[in-house]
Amino acid sequence: MSEAVQRAALYEIFSQLFFKPDNRKREAAESFIKIAKADNIEIEDFDPGTLEIEYNRLFVGPGHVPCPPYESVYRKDRPLMDRGLVMGPSAIDVEKRYRQAGLQKSKDFHDLPDHIGVEMEFMGYLCEMEAKDGAKKWRKMQDEFLKLHIKPWYIEFLECIKKHSRSTFYSAAATELKGFIEEELEGENP
Repeated sequence: MSEAVQRAALYEIFSQLFFKPDNRKREAAESFIKIAKADNIEIEDFDPGTLEIEYNRLFVGPGHVPCPPYESVYRKDRPLMDRGLVMGPSAIDVEKRYRQAGLQKSKDFHDLPDHIGVEMEFMGYLCEMEAKDGAKKWRKMQDEFLKLHIKPWYIEFLECIKKHSRSTFYSAAATELKGFIEEELEGENP
């Protein structure tokens, strides 16, 4: 299995972990638990019902949402008027990048384009395309997306999850994703 295929699989797992839990995502969660165990991280609360409650509490609401899963909310490098806004300049730019890669939004998708799950899914797609045709343009797109859209906010978002999560599952997901992104950033092409 090529490195790009392995990276695509990891991005897909992380993508699924940060979308609302359902039966289809159970396989990704089970794969993630194996990854966490290999890193000596124990997950004690893997129950789909409990995870859905914790997912809603952390990322959706009702009420105060401690860790909104949107890049636009965390970007500090924007004009003061744009900071903290969903569907800000970051969201518009990621949509443009999705189109440049030949993707269009599914009619069934009803969330924002800069959701962490979508950004992870996009990175997985770029890795799959790199594996499929080996063109350097796909790796370049990955490196640019990491630098421009994941690097500026992932630490604050993942630290928020670790601080506010009542679930070892989401705390572990944040820890593992942080390590994975750090490895990806170290492997960026110059």
